[in-house]
Amino acid sequence: MALIALLSCTKSKKPYRCKAKEMYSESRWFPKAYEYVKKLGAVKVFVLSALYGLVPEYKEIDYYEKTLNDCTDNERIEWAQRVLSDLKNEADLEGDSFIIIAGKKYYEYLVPHMKNVMLPLKGKGIYYWESTLNRLLMSIQMKNSRESNTANVAAAKEESGSYSFELHKLMNMLPRIRYPFEFAKLSNNGIYIMFEEGEKYGGFDRIVRVGTHDSQDRLRGRLRDHYINENKDGSIFRKNIGRAILNKNHDPYLKVWEYDLSRTNNQEILKQANPSYQIEIERAVSSYIRNNISFVIIGEIPDRRERLRLETGIIATLNCDKEFAHSANWLGIFSPKEEIRESGLWLVKGLEEKPLTAGEFERIRQLTKTTNNVQNIVTVEVQKETSKLSKDYGKAFAEALEEILEKARTADREYVDVESGFLHRKVGGYPGRNHKMPLCCRVMRSFMKARDTILYSPPSGKGATLRIRYYLQEK
Repeated sequence: MALIALLSCTKSKKPYRCKAKEMYSESRWFPKAYEYVKKLGAVKVFVLSALYGLVPEYKEIDYYEKTLNDCTDNERIEWAQRVLSDLKNEADLEGDSFIIIAGKKYYEYLVPHMKNVMLPLKGKGIYYWESTLNRLLMSIQMKNSRESNTANVAAAKEESGSYSFELHKLMNMLPRIRYPFEFAKLSNNGIYIMFEEGEKYGGFDRIVRVGTHDSQDRLRGRLRDHYINENKDGSIFRKNIGRAILNKNHDPYLKVWEYDLSRTNNQEILKQANPSYQIEIERAVSSYIRNNISFVIIGEIPDRRERLRLETGIIATLNCDKEFAHSANWLGIFSPKEEIRESGLWLVKGLEEKPLTAGEFERIRQLTKTTNNVQNIVTVEVQKETSKLSKDYGKAFAEALEEILEKARTADREYVDVESGFLHRKVGGYPGRNHKMPLCCRVMRSFMKARDTILYSPPSGKGATLRIRYYLQEK
């Protein structure tokens, strides 16, 4: 399977006849794109020219002024068919992989005909291309640098005993804590190890975050910041989850999310700020964390220096492990933070620190035995629903939803928007430890007809922010 690169033509060009790769080198982003695909191992590079169609990098062409942005849909479809016809003579559309660095108007009628396609700049405005390509190039450079330093990495692994697998084994044996839980029964001082639904490593649930606290007796407060206090400026973990959700949805509000609105003097950002939408994002973050993130605690560890060192040692040990990798569906792959995407951890710090030594790993082993023996962590699990309880709640959700729809029909409305949190509150039991939000969402989805639309779905698909538009008039 060969890697084939397709780069779009640019407005800036050389004013004379020359090879394609030189013709577009006047552009600020094109040389970086060319360098990037070459470093990725592209065996062939073509330019998607609005005038000439598919142009091999070494083919000489004349200067021209034409862009697909000024073409009609039919003209772009005809252009795409011409490109595909030529591309079939150069590559296997089914068997080869393609990386396309171009705007949507250049690739939208090409991509459906290719089986394996990468679009590293998808959804990004052209003004962000150069900076994004710089980050991608830096990522490759860092990776190559790490690989070239194999001897040092091997030495570090030899010292640490490559404890990544053993860490997962130990951590998966500890009492698992899931939301909702009793903060009062958590340790005061320790290290928390987080897992995420759907993430696996070596047959175990994969660690996705490691954290501790600087101030004494602050562990409960840190976890409260992550799970309860809906303020991303008090929890970098929440901020990173929000970044990934917004970036996944190509939401321009990501720019505002980066700022602490209570402290910034950036007037442009303050003008774009939307307090009600900010609250909605915070709720989506809470929903994702509460429904998908569980954790264990290593503790008590009253010594601050020991806590901090063991935390960074665990992080570095995981990051050193080449087998430690995220799944294809992990939310973190949408993070704008390269460190998160590359490491598979919801972390940007501690990745390149010194891995655990044999003595430090043994200390963690002893601490886990203490944690298990003392039983100082009590998880408060949501009790399993009996079939009767599920049936009763399901009926209540259905009746309440039908009442909402009927009132809207009586008012002769075209549609009505219903949010799962509102529906559950109407029935009762939410918010609360024994809420039935997943069941509520299932009932809402079961009422959907062909025209109905999901306006917003939380990452888990079953949170309090699920919003569905039900159309009331048949067409």
